[in-house]
Amino acid sequence: MLSVIIIGFVMMTLGVALLFLGEVPFVAGRRISAVRSRIIGAILVLFLPLSLAVLLALNLIFGRGVIEGPIVTWSMFTLSWLAICVVMFRVLVPKNTRKVQAKVAKKDAPAKTPTPRIEDNALTWIESEAEPPKPPPAKKAAKKPANENPFDFS
Repeated sequence: MLSVIIIGFVMMTLGVALLFLGEVPFVAGRRISAVRSRIIGAILVLFLPLSLAVLLALNLIFGRGVIEGPIVTWSMFTLSWLAICVVMFRVLVPKNTRKVQAKVAKKDAPAKTPTPRIEDNALTWIESEAEPPKPPPAKKAAKKPANENPFDFS
């Protein structure tokens, strides 16, 4: 029973924090939206009361001592964290990562120009990467004569 209270207190504390904060940062710069955060907070807050209520209901239905408390507690713990994983699925695995990565890769890739290439007496076109334009040569500043002093005002 002590483990239920300790685990329930920790989960309730985290749940209350998520309920109040709303949108929170997550792994690798991602953020958990306010709605998802509050749903997770509600699941965490409801763990302790729900596990105690289920234990009482099972004792009323099947009789006292037929189903042990730790079994119900760990089952509810597993069920609540499974529900949290379901809610967090879109944060952990975003929908459009492949499309976004493909668009970024296309924008960052250098322009390709087709170049002719002769193979086996057949003219084939192969796309090759265009060389980036060379920067114009830097102009050298004209040197001032050595005898000219910029601070000589005579």
